[in-house]
Amino acid sequence: MFLAGGPDGLGGAGARLFDGSGFGTDPDGGADFGSSLGLTDLDGDGHADLVVTAPGSDTIDGAAWMLPGTAEGPATEGVVRLSADAFDDTEGLGLLMGGAGIAH
Repeated sequence: MFLAGGPDGLGGAGARLFDGSGFGTDPDGGADFGSSLGLTDLDGDGHADLVVTAPGSDTIDGAAWMLPGTAEGPATEGVVRLSADAFDDTEGLGLLMGGAGIAH
């Protein structure tokens, strides 16, 4: 659940639920979507981008997603998904992707 904040704290206006559907989550791994979250401006545009992870297991590859930030909060267009198959020489990386915290 995304809740926008402002000078007076969190508010319900513009609240949205991101559950991984439509982002390429494994059907059996959707419950782990969002095990770690981070908000940081990765592209320098002045808007916080949302980084979301889901850990891997012996049957499901872990992954990380970046939802671009906008003035209204995270966007569902232009989402970038990283999984082990995005890298060369990744034996065992699918299990590790998304399994730890997010560095800021």
